[in-house]
Amino acid sequence: MQPGTYNIRVSHSSYKIKQSQITVTVSATGVITGPEPAVVTGYPITGRIVSNEESMSGVNLYLREASGKQVSIDGCKPTKDALCEVQSGKDGSFTFENVPIGSYEVTAHYEGFRIDPTSQTVTVSPSANTIRSPFKVLGFAVKGSVRDETGAAVSGVAVTVTQFDAKGNKQNIYKQITDAKGEYTIEEMTGEGSYKVEGSKPRLGIQTLTNVKVSPSSPVIEPLTVTQYEVCGQLKPDASQNPQLDQRTIIFANAADASQTQSTKTNADGKFCIMLNVPKDKKEKHDYGVRVEVGKDGSRFAPKKFEFAHEPVDGIELTQSLVEMTGHVDCVET
Repeated sequence: MQPGTYNIRVSHSSYKIKQSQITVTVSATGVITGPEPAVVTGYPITGRIVSNEESMSGVNLYLREASGKQVSIDGCKPTKDALCEVQSGKDGSFTFENVPIGSYEVTAHYEGFRIDPTSQTVTVSPSANTIRSPFKVLGFAVKGSVRDETGAAVSGVAVTVTQFDAKGNKQNIYKQITDAKGEYTIEEMTGEGSYKVEGSKPRLGIQTLTNVKVSPSSPVIEPLTVTQYEVCGQLKPDASQNPQLDQRTIIFANAADASQTQSTKTNADGKFCIMLNVPKDKKEKHDYGVRVEVGKDGSRFAPKKFEFAHEPVDGIELTQSLVEMTGHVDCVET
């Protein structure tokens, strides 16, 4: 290099350089004099966001120093509790620029969705600072509940949520059990299409919801409600008789509303069960009557009353009537 004064410009496609342009002087003896050397002040951290192995844009990424100390990052957008915030691009990639050497935590957030892993740690050095494992957007969580007709929680209900596409084709099926509070949570739902929500528990009839729409901004399914309870009993014939037991018609009626009636048939042993509809009102308890139609053999069984109170009923026994009295009444003047 010939003696003289030289302007030197230092640049890098990814690194931030302090004093990127310096002036040095070369003497006749080859001595170089000048200011402080150019210094790299930060390095990029890069990574990627995917969903179902496809690129995911619009996901927020936050950078924090691993020990919690404050670090100045030139040109970065800070937040209340993070050193820097960026978003993933259309190709799912993201970059934090000009990060000083050190250890950092990168956290991903997409409103309403679960991401795995939630955060990753990276040590920044002059070598490559790429987060090798992509963040995966798995879906959003949806909550719902099952209630009886009074609004009380119903636990142990098997809830099935079925997803359909725009053409009505079945896509995904999610299953969960309600807890002691009657609540359930379905994880990793995609939000595309419509859903059918069903509930199942032995001896209960539970409504089905169709064409349900959920999204990260509306992640709550309206409560499923109990619509029926199983009621069981049997005919108790007199030991000296042999009445017809099979296929006897059993009729149930709400004592407060005669229009609310249902019927079922006995089996060969005189036993019967029916899924009794929940009464239309919201009372805690309901009085019901149950009776047996006269058999083909003319046998009769006495009617009975029972209390129907938001739970299955067992042990209703209808005993055989052995005497039928008929006659007429004459009015006598006194």
